[in-house]
Amino acid sequence: MEFTWDELKNRTNIEKHRIAFDAIRRMQWELTLVFELQHVDGEERQVVVGPVDDRLVLAVLTERKKTTRIISMRHATQREIERWRQELSNA
Repeated sequence: MEFTWDELKNRTNIEKHRIAFDAIRRMQWELTLVFELQHVDGEERQVVVGPVDDRLVLAVLTERKKTTRIISMRHATQREIERWRQELSNA
């Protein structure tokens, strides 16, 4: 999977959430769940939660041409962690 992002937004994300967009390359996709589909400005976005290193991360992604664009990324909240565990155990 090829990922792209806006570098200015990445720097802002690092300052605000303490995680860089390139961490997506270490996401364990086999344990990642789609929590929500959103439609923003005619574009479908996926809200996904999955493990990166030793933390759960929430990312908002969209498909653009042949790449996956990262819109935002942050560490999952406790509520999101609990939902991820519950949904994964039901799968």
